Amino acid sequence: MPVLPVSVWWEEEKQRWQVVFGPPINWSADSRLHDLQVGLEIAYALPPEEAPEWQKALKDWELAAEAAEDKDKDKDKDKEGPDDASEAGENAALPDKNEVAIPN
Repeated sequence: MPVLPVSVWWEEEKQRWQVVFGPPINWSADSRLHDLQVGLEIAYALPPEEAPEWQKALKDWELAAEAAEDKDKDKDKDKEGPDDASEAGENAALPDKNEVAIPN
């Protein structure tokens, strides 16, 4: 079942609620990242001033995704092994076993 993130905030200058539905979440293979993914997807649609504490986490996640893409480009196509290039980026975003993944 697809999960759609929904971001909602009050626009003071327009005196109205803004509601944004995001695309279905493409879940990480690692379930430890699922709560983080939901938070990030909601934060992506919010104006930065509505989610200032999430801005560093958003940048970190984007850098991890870029690193995974770069690794995929450099990967030898004939070499056997895991095909999921996003695994590298996901692993970079994982907290240590004794840490909790929350925005700063």
